[in-house]
Amino acid sequence: MKIRKEKIEFLPDHELMALVASGNEKAFEIIYERYKNRLYYFFLRMLGECTETANDFLQELFIKIIDKPHFYNPKYKFSTWIFSVANNMCKNEYRKRKTRDFVTIESFENKITQEDTIKVKVKAEERINFILAEIDKLSEELKTVMILKYKEKFCLKEISEITDVPEGTVKSRLFYARKELSKRLSEFND
Repeated sequence: MKIRKEKIEFLPDHELMALVASGNEKAFEIIYERYKNRLYYFFLRMLGECTETANDFLQELFIKIIDKPHFYNPKYKFSTWIFSVANNMCKNEYRKRKTRDFVTIESFENKITQEDTIKVKVKAEERINFILAEIDKLSEELKTVMILKYKEKFCLKEISEITDVPEGTVKSRLFYARKELSKRLSEFND
């Protein structure tokens, strides 16, 4: 009986990371392709809609993986680990900024069209922009759990690991984020 060698593209993340640690460039490319869009979106939402900043952070994250692949512990799910690293990068950036200006009044005003001000039929794209702007106004902690839960589809346990807070705290933050968004969005529906 012949043993078929599995193609590298189909290997699970933890096996690819073992190959990355041994210097396999193809394994790194596969990891990069699997996660670049999700992480780019995460950085984009968390760091204030600046594509240049999101790209810089994405590049920095993958450089860390190239330089120190041994930091990944295969006991943990890779997606949880990489988003945890990304979340910590955002926290460090917040500390550097001291004042967060995720959505300025000007950028919010630019998203409101004349149709919105006279309450004519709201297009789906405008509604999405409004919701995203409202999510951006949430505190760092609330915004993080919202993105990880609803965009990235992580479970509570994984969000707990990524954010390094107990599951109960994650649940509480999700509750308050939904409550706050519900209040803000009810104003939009009026």
